[in-house]
Order: sequence, then C-alpha cells, then structure tokens
Amino acid sequence: MPRFAIILLTLMWLSHSPSALATAQVPDAIELNGVVYPLLNEPLDSVLEQREWTPPADAVESSANWRGYVAHWTIRNDTLWLLDVTIEAQQPNGELDTRSIIRELFDDTPPIPASWYDGTLIVPDGKLVSSFHAGYESSYDHYQVLVVEGGRIRERRSMDRPAFEAFQQATKAARLEEAIQAERVRAQRRKQD
Repeated sequence: MPRFAIILLTLMWLSHSPSALATAQVPDAIELNGVVYPLLNEPLDSVLEQREWTPPADAVESSANWRGYVAHWTIRNDTLWLLDVTIEAQQPNGELDTRSIIRELFDDTPPIPASWYDGTLIVPDGKLVSSFHAGYESSYDHYQVLVVEGGRIRERRSMDRPAFEAFQQATKAARLEEAIQAERVRAQRRKQD
C-alpha cells in the first residue's frame, strides 16, 4: 500500500476515534465555603441507576450532558447535601428553560443528605491549565479532594496539579489491584465448585 494511502487511512481513523468525537461534560456544581465550583464526580448516579431513571420527555438531549441532569451540592457540617437537580427543558415556544426535578426524585424537602454516597469528590478550585473536550479530563492547577463515607466527609486533601496527578495514578493502581484480587477469589471459587 502506498505511504500516502496509509497516512490518509490513519488520519481518517483518528478523525473518527472516540476522543475526536468527545465533548466536555457539564459538571455538577458544589458549594464549598460560599464559593461554587465544578464537581468532577456524579454522586447522584447510583441512586438514579437504582431507580432506572430516565430524563423526562421535555428534557433536551445534549452531547455535553450525557446523564441528562445537573445536580447542585453543598458541604455543611462535614455532610454532603443535595440542594437541587435540574434539567434543560424545551418549552412549547422552542426556548430552553432550566427546570428543577428534585421533587420528582425525592420525597424529602431539600437539602437532602447524600447518605447513599461513598466515594471521592474531586473539586477543581484552581485555574484551568489545559482544556480537553472529553468527559472531565481538563486539568487545573489546584484541587480539593474529599473522601466521603455514607454522605459524611471523612478526609479533605488540598492538592496542586502534580500531587493530584500522582493521587489519580495511585488510585487507578489500587483499583486495578482490587480487580485482580477479586478475579483471583472468583477463580478460586470456580475451582472449588
């Protein structure tokens, strides 16, 4: 195959790769110490998946918001609270409107303690260093990392970009090791059966 054809095929493949077609996602929002920041996690997802939630019929679909909603959070007294959940809705006149759907999702009156959530919250509180249009892959010069158990903040870490990148790598390595260990346990059980 001529070199030109190889280059052309490579360029065509790259132009159709997932990262080339990816769109940065609209993040949830979290208020920390009176300032609203983007939240690079989705603590509400597990609840909505369990309920098999789908966006309302009037919700506008967007490649910038695959999940179909934006959740608004705050931290008060070392507890993660859900303040609101909104969608972009199409009005009869064609205009877009932001509409709250929290009352459709929860019987309780907001704020709602996020007692279901166990995980790590990633809050970029520094300047944007590099923008990458796929998911939450942009980089910032500073982050707040909050470890949450049962909706309660158990640990807070303030990290510059290099420390955060090292934290991400360590977290990925730990998850990989957990997956390997879990597979070993499953393999042992299969042998015993």
